[in-house]
Amino acid sequence: MEQTLSVEAARLTGGLIGLARTLYVNEPGPDPWQTLLEGLAALDSGSGLEEQSRRGWQQKWVLAPGCAGCAAPCGRTADYDLAGLESAPPLVRGLKELLLRAARSMAVCLLASGQEIREEQKWCIAKALFAVGEDWDEGYLAPVLAEAAGCLVGLPLSGEGQAAAFCRLLAGLGQTGSPALDAMPEELKLSPAEGQALKTAFSLAL
Repeated sequence: MEQTLSVEAARLTGGLIGLARTLYVNEPGPDPWQTLLEGLAALDSGSGLEEQSRRGWQQKWVLAPGCAGCAAPCGRTADYDLAGLESAPPLVRGLKELLLRAARSMAVCLLASGQEIREEQKWCIAKALFAVGEDWDEGYLAPVLAEAAGCLVGLPLSGEGQAAAFCRLLAGLGQTGSPALDAMPEELKLSPAEGQALKTAFSLAL
């Protein structure tokens, strides 16, 4: 299970999920994508969280200006309250925590790759965040994680740290689709629940 997030990290995470939701409402230009990726990278590093939250909200209101002062909000672009994870069934919670980790790790690795980030890779990240905010069960969540893994196949993922290690794990799963719990890299610090959720995700997605 993920470590408890700080107030700033939880606010930024919920805001980035809100931004991801907004990307599905109005066609985005390049700026929202950069804000989304850099916000996720900030979550990984733990620095600049408040500034990234501010940037995320700015981009969201540019994309959906009418939502900021809406008297009857529909929730389509709302930030996500991470307290919703607390009441989720264990497998669903584990999958959503893995999706958050995948989104953060993918953003770090893609920004560090030096390659142009493809549209399908951007939307894989957005979909992972979007899925966390939805009331979906494991049957819907598992394919999203498998799709994210497929987006990483073929990328140079030789960097150090947990983000690169997690991306290498996902890329490997994108090729083989059969995670072995006893082969999980120790540096990932996956809990037994996360490891089981990862194994379940790919068995459901196959």
